[in-house]
Amino acid sequence: MYISKNLSACLLICLMLFGIAEAKKKNKRSKKQKTEAKSNVIFGMQQDFSIAFPGSLPKPKIDSTGIMTKFGGTQFYSYSANSNKGSAMIGHFDISYDNIRASSIELANNPSAFLDTLQSQLVKNMDGTIQRKIKVLKEGLYHNRTMYFTAKATKDTMIYLRCDHVYDPPRIYQILYTTTLKGKTELPFVNTFFQSFTILKKQ
Repeated sequence: MYISKNLSACLLICLMLFGIAEAKKKNKRSKKQKTEAKSNVIFGMQQDFSIAFPGSLPKPKIDSTGIMTKFGGTQFYSYSANSNKGSAMIGHFDISYDNIRASSIELANNPSAFLDTLQSQLVKNMDGTIQRKIKVLKEGLYHNRTMYFTAKATKDTMIYLRCDHVYDPPRIYQILYTTTLKGKTELPFVNTFFQSFTILKKQ
């Protein structure tokens, strides 16, 4: 994503802290199935979207910050929940068509290329490595990109990330789940988190 390095650094620090906590956690059995079955549904501040956070995570915290993008300044709103079992977040920001067009006519007229550019830049900012990407057009209403990638939280700790970018002009939604456990980004409760995202009010 074309965002300020400060925001990328903040995101990486959160992931690093999560990674360290996860690495130090002893390998214990827990009542995962019970907690993960109870999702925590949240709604956007303007009732414009909904998503069900995994029940194994605490109640999501809301935050916002001004960011500078390649396409101009905007406000980034985030809802995030972190624990030693995983970390989940949904964030969104708006970029007008005119601002995108001022930077690149091709990107302004090609939502697929625009989302590819956002995701590639996010991975680059985190010094990550893309594992695979999936392109989806949901209900013919908005474009979606699902991406799996890895990055290092610390010298010895690898984190595994799953990220969706959804484009509902001028709104860009970013849905993220991360863990230090390989192969855990497609567990049933993680799939439910991503699949539960619903746009209630188009921009």
